[in-house]
Amino acid sequence: MSRPKLNYKIYNGKNIKKLFENTGLYTLTILFSCGIIIGAAIINHDNMMTEKIKEFSDTYILTKSGQGISEIFLNSVISNSVFLFVNLFLSFSLIGYPIIIWIPFLKGLGIGSICGYLYSIYKFSGFGFSILTIFPGAIVSTFALISACNSACVYSKNAYSKAILGKGQFEKGETRFYIIKQMIYFIICAASSLIDSIFSFIFSRFFEL
Repeated sequence: MSRPKLNYKIYNGKNIKKLFENTGLYTLTILFSCGIIIGAAIINHDNMMTEKIKEFSDTYILTKSGQGISEIFLNSVISNSVFLFVNLFLSFSLIGYPIIIWIPFLKGLGIGSICGYLYSIYKFSGFGFSILTIFPGAIVSTFALISACNSACVYSKNAYSKAILGKGQFEKGETRFYIIKQMIYFIICAASSLIDSIFSFIFSRFFEL
């Protein structure tokens, strides 16, 4: 009886190379996840920082519950754009890479602290509010932010390598192509803001927080 042959294709060089090519995305996603965990955890500690987070969360809930769909959309666009503008600005700095990688962490910290506060105070009502009014838009905007940060890290590292270390020169249209990619991420974030405003407008009225 012949033994079945094992498939070793997943161990070939191409697949391993693809795995390491996505290391930046994995790292940024892990940092974002760590931000959520830490943000949700610190809300349970009684200190000055926690009080500020609670004040911000209360303001966020009242604002989101009492605004119209256009106002929610505008505030969401501004909030998401701040992260992307900072990311874009730092990407043109030769030393921007070490700072860029922490942007998803800060976004995760904000989401985690708000959701952690909602659950700690309002329990399942707070959890439901988070699921229905925060997560739908946040999932899309986070995808865009992590992708934008990954692209910015690659661009910043290449700029440092070429300008400081003298390893090659910028190819024709490289910066233009990079800016177009970043513009696409801005558009995706605008779409996430639309999703955020629709879900918030529809479902926030069902929660008395």
